Amino acid sequence: MPSLKEARLRHSRYYAELLNQADDSSYTGQAGLVRGLAQFDLNRANIVAGQAWASLYAAEIEGAKTCIRYAAFGETCLDLRIDPREQIKWLHAALTASLQLEVDSVIPTLIAGIGIAYSMLGEIDRAVEYHQKGLQVASELADRSGVWMAASNLIDAYLMLGQPEQAFDLLKRYSHLAFEATGPRAMIGATGLLGTTLQAIGQPRKAIPCFQDALKFSRELGDQRDECTALVHLGSAYLDLAQYQEAYAAYDEALGISQRLGDRNSIAIILAHLGDIRLSLKDPDQANDLYLQAMALAEARGDQIGIATNLGNLANVCLMRGDYQNAISIYEQELQLTRAIANKLLQGAVLLNLSLIHISLVDDVTARNYLAEAEAIFMILEIPLPQEFMSAQLMLKIPRPIRHAFKRLGSWLYSRSRFTRGLSYEHSTRSA
Repeated sequence: MPSLKEARLRHSRYYAELLNQADDSSYTGQAGLVRGLAQFDLNRANIVAGQAWASLYAAEIEGAKTCIRYAAFGETCLDLRIDPREQIKWLHAALTASLQLEVDSVIPTLIAGIGIAYSMLGEIDRAVEYHQKGLQVASELADRSGVWMAASNLIDAYLMLGQPEQAFDLLKRYSHLAFEATGPRAMIGATGLLGTTLQAIGQPRKAIPCFQDALKFSRELGDQRDECTALVHLGSAYLDLAQYQEAYAAYDEALGISQRLGDRNSIAIILAHLGDIRLSLKDPDQANDLYLQAMALAEARGDQIGIATNLGNLANVCLMRGDYQNAISIYEQELQLTRAIANKLLQGAVLLNLSLIHISLVDDVTARNYLAEAEAIFMILEIPLPQEFMSAQLMLKIPRPIRHAFKRLGSWLYSRSRFTRGLSYEHSTRSA
């Protein structure tokens, strides 16, 4: 009769193999992905228990090997079904085991996974640290595909931090590695990343063909996750161009895919963008409902950037309704959260928004204080001051009696600019 340890390790090995099979199935087209996720859902409790036992015995060779398999070869299922903080635990356990056993081939993938999980939690600075470490490790291992994976993830993180110039420099330096590989999957990653970078530097029209190519390649491959991502990015570019009908069509199709897959992260992102469309079309009530749905999903996943973004969205609704006090209250909640997660980019955006509201209320002292703090952050980030900053400075130079006559102008400027919307968290997806 096997000992308790032997029984646990046998259980752990069996469900690691089942997880690997479910994940492999996810790469065989739409039916395979749905089948793989259903297999994971059916066996979730046993898979989670198996990983815990593998971690418990990770000091031994058998436990360490199994621990690696849970994190390194179950990527799709983990991304769609396991909370990011729990993913980090699994990935760290596997990374420790791979270093112990000197299984170098999986180390770049595990480091990348940790960085992406931190991105999903809104801890972008920590994500950058891991992606930089992954780039270094992959370079030392002469793993060219690992170098591109780390570089592309680092580009995503820089975009989330509002540093498109650094992202574009990395893209130019490493993009040749993306095209060394052939086939649709390699092209999805390369064209999608080029599109997001172009959009971030203010060229959404040039980004659209890139996203259309990524969409085409994902459909050729039958990869619905990448298809959903391409559609979301395509919708975002159309939204930047105020092409609301095209944006809605892309988001609606992406929503259907993400709902079929049970991908709560993508659903939250899409609902928020659909709210953006409704707000742009002067429908604050429906926008508010969509933002609240997105907020609930973000809270369930512990997605701090998602929560902060949707707080800003709800404040936008208040602005459109002329409810300045509630808008200020919600922005202050968002400001507190962005400070807690040390996201300087969103923090600067919120400070600018608060400045614009106080300008519209002719509260110049408070407006200048917020504006000065926003300017300091933008200087630290070494990014150009946004157009709305210049608008705020201009408004403060207009005599107060004249501004009293145009009290709503400040909020109108903000509602037209939608500064924070383009900084959404959709880039925190695992690169192909």
